[in-house]
Amino acid sequence: MHSPRKATILSAVIPGAGQIYNRKYWKLPVLYAGFAGTAYLINYNHSKYRKYTDAYAAGISDPKNYPYMSKYSTDDLLTLSNAYHRDRDLSVILATGLYIMNIIDAAVDAHLFRFDVSDNLSIRIIPGLCFPNGSGLSPSLSLHFTKK
Repeated sequence: MHSPRKATILSAVIPGAGQIYNRKYWKLPVLYAGFAGTAYLINYNHSKYRKYTDAYAAGISDPKNYPYMSKYSTDDLLTLSNAYHRDRDLSVILATGLYIMNIIDAAVDAHLFRFDVSDNLSIRIIPGLCFPNGSGLSPSLSLHFTKK
């Protein structure tokens, strides 16, 4: 029996393990590329945030001799620092969302593991008329799903 609970726990403990359990190996490169991309964004935005925060602190403590005197004012440095701080936080939220989607994907795939998606499925649509509650004539639509 294929267990959705096991797939969910595996993906929660080790991202991608639920996809391996569900035999959806093609999802691993996509998942890990997403994690690598968000890790890069977090690192990049954090390093820029620290750079401009330190420059701002230096500009406040010694306004005549700070490293970006010719390029940025202290207000500009504060604005840049705040922007990179926000971007870093958004990158963390993105990584968290990716982790949660990994778990949800493994659970849904496990639930649908035995679902038949072959070409042997068909649908028959039958339009008609009916008399609901004796209130008059109403159009109806009947759907019949069959397996060939």
